[in-house]
Amino acid sequence: FLHSIIFLILNKKKTIKYTVYPANAVNKAVKFKSSNKKVATVSKKGVIKAKKKGKATITITTVEGNVKAKIKVTVKKK
Repeated sequence: FLHSIIFLILNKKKTIKYTVYPANAVNKAVKFKSSNKKVATVSKKGVIKAKKKGKATITITTVEGNVKAKIKVTVKKK
């Protein structure tokens, strides 16, 4: 992914951009999970939505190999 820290304004959305390595991986599927769904949710397609002022961590996990990466999200009012 391109960013390890993301700042979002309340009620805004941002799509996570990522690449699964190696390039010839058979299964490039990933799962997304938010550490604090009250602050930020994340869809199955990697769209983060800012719900409430605060901080959350989005974890991206590859289905094959169980490799994890994390993005810190800070939601602000303005």
